[in-house]
Amino acid sequence: MPAVTVSTNLDAEVAERVRALATAEHLTVANLVAAAVHVFTDLPKGVRDALLELRSGSDTVHLRKLAREMEAVVARHRFDRTSAAMAAERRIDPAMAELSEIEVLEAESTGLSRPRR
Repeated sequence: MPAVTVSTNLDAEVAERVRALATAEHLTVANLVAAAVHVFTDLPKGVRDALLELRSGSDTVHLRKLAREMEAVVARHRFDRTSAAMAAERRIDPAMAELSEIEVLEAESTGLSRPRR
């Protein structure tokens, strides 16, 4: 599908954050904005509204808390996807793919603490 140009206006502070983030992530500003729009528009309306509400208020504590919770959920999904892929490739015991992160850590630490023969 051919690309279409869409224009927006940002206040100077947000524009500077966008430029800095794009530079830090080795993206063009256009690529960063396009990625952000893709992600934002894929979210359900209720989530978008809640994020905008939290963002517009002066209460940044709840927004940071939500961001940390979202990072934890994303990490869990990555862990599950990677575990399943490794089990499918027989790189780990398939039974390990069904364990939680805590159970994997417990199993590995138990294995590390066993005396070597």
